[in-house]
Order: sequence, then structure tokens, then C-alpha cells
Amino acid sequence: PMLRLSLRVESAAELDQVVRKEAAERLSLPELSDEESPLPVGWVLAERSAAPVSGTVRRFLLLAAHQLEEELPESYRSLPQVRELAASLRRLVVERGFTLCVWADG
Repeated sequence: PMLRLSLRVESAAELDQVVRKEAAERLSLPELSDEESPLPVGWVLAERSAAPVSGTVRRFLLLAAHQLEEELPESYRSLPQVRELAASLRRLVVERGFTLCVWADG
């Protein structure tokens, strides 16, 4: 993948910055990388989509947390690693200090 945008989020104003991803792009959080989501991309916050998607950094984080907590089947929602990931996303909104990346396939 090719890195199109790297946005360091340190302030509330940066949380409210609007980010746009094209349909073929993904948003990721390198700080949440793990064995299944290795660097340089890290954990994918928003996958490729049928159409471009825009929203604030805060909205993308909270939407992903909501999807993990409410929209996955119960058997997945109750897994400790899923609960911790949702909590990590919510913590990022409060604590900040992370990088949001937009990746294009190229």
C-alpha cells in the first residue's frame, strides 16, 4: 500500500478535523498494530468502501468502537481482545497522541 496521508492527532481540534478516504482507500491506526494487523498499516479503522467516505477523526474512532461493541455477533463482541480494542479506540478520543493514516493500493 501507498501512504497518502499521515495525520498526527494531539489536540481536540485535530480530532474534529475532517478526513476523506476514497472508495479504494483504507484508514488505519499504526499504534494499534498487532500480529493480525502488522505495521506499517496497523489496525484498519475503515476498509475499502463502495463510495468515498468523509468524517471527523472522532467520528471514525467512535463509529469503529460502536461497531465492535454493538454490531458484531455476541460471540465476537464478548471476546476480551475485541472489548479491549473498543476501549482503546474510546481512549484515543480522550487521550489523543496517535497517528491516523490513509492508505491507497498502488
